[in-house]
Formats: sequence, structure tokens, C-alpha cells
Amino acid sequence: MPHCTIEYSNSLSDSLSPEIFMNAVFDAALSSELFQRSAIKVRAMPYSYYLIGAPEHEQFLHVNLKILSGRTTDQKSMLSSQVFEALLALNITNTSITVEISDLDKESYSRNI
Repeated sequence: MPHCTIEYSNSLSDSLSPEIFMNAVFDAALSSELFQRSAIKVRAMPYSYYLIGAPEHEQFLHVNLKILSGRTTDQKSMLSSQVFEALLALNITNTSITVEISDLDKESYSRNI
């Protein structure tokens, strides 16, 4: 855990390799010290069709980190901030960048270890 899903404008990959922002998300999640390296999973999904209401943003990049329930609000806020700051450090322009933390219910989550 976590499952980090990156949704982004397909056009963003014209100027920045998806591996760059995937690595930024991975490194930020690891540096939070909330997860072991082997538990972090990152995937990226480009979108060709999207609509953004803010004229100053031509593209978007949204990260959802799904983590097992039980973390404090402070821990989730810190994780969100670290991922957000790592993405801002990439100096991506004309892009709406957002980060979301979602809880996965421990009692209903299944996995093989």
C-alpha cells in the first residue's frame, strides 16, 4: 500500500515522460515513511479527452493515493503535501495539479501477500 494512480492529459507526455512524474510520486510516498518500498504501487493513465474550466490550465495531472484506513488526518495531509510538492518541483507549466488521499476500508480490502 498505497496504490498511486496518476491521471494526466495525454499532451503532458509530449514535454515530460510519464516515468518522471511516476518516480516523483513514488519517491514522495517513500519519503513519507508511512510505507515500505515494496508496498508502493504507481500507475499512470493518460486521457486524450478532457475539459478544464480554468483557461490558464491547458493540461491536468491528478494523483489519487489509496491507502488502508487508520492513518491520522495529519499523516494524510503530510503525504498529500509531499506528493504535491514533488510534482510542483517538476516545474510543469499550464497544468492543473491535484493530489487526493483516499482510505481503503481494511475490513473489505482483499489482497495476496
